[in-house]
Amino acid sequence: MDRMLSNYYYWMGQPDDVGDALVRKIKRERWSVEKMCFCPEFRNYQSMWLKGVRVSEFSFVGIVEEYERCLGLLEAVLGLHLRYSEINVTKQRAPISDYKNMAGDFVRYHRKDYELYEYAKRRIAACESRLTKTSRSHL
Repeated sequence: MDRMLSNYYYWMGQPDDVGDALVRKIKRERWSVEKMCFCPEFRNYQSMWLKGVRVSEFSFVGIVEEYERCLGLLEAVLGLHLRYSEINVTKQRAPISDYKNMAGDFVRYHRKDYELYEYAKRRIAACESRLTKTSRSHL
C-alpha cells in the first residue's frame, strides 16, 4: 500500500500534461486515493511490471523500503561499489496510517502484489544468509 500511496502523491505533484494518459485522467478527474487504489488498471500494479516473467528467474530481487540494505546485498553479490542518487522521491504525502481503514481491503485486492512482496523478502533473507555463510567460510 505504501508504494501505491507514493505513486499517487508523486503523480498528483506532476504537471497536468504528464506523459501517461491514465495519470492525466487521474489528475484531471481528481481521483481520491481510494479510487486509484481500487481501480482495475492498478490492481496488482507491481506484478504487472513483470509482464509474465517469473520473479524466480531474476538473479537478485530487492524491495524499495529496504533500498539501502538491498543495494548493499547487490554490491556484495556483484563485488562492486554502486553509486546512486535519489530521484522521483515524493516530497509531501499523507502518512500510511491515514489509510489504515482500507488496509485489509487493499491487501485482498492486490493479493498478487503482496505475494510478490513476501517472496522478495524471503529471497532477500536467503541472500543475506548465503553471504553470511560465505564470509564465515573465508575466515
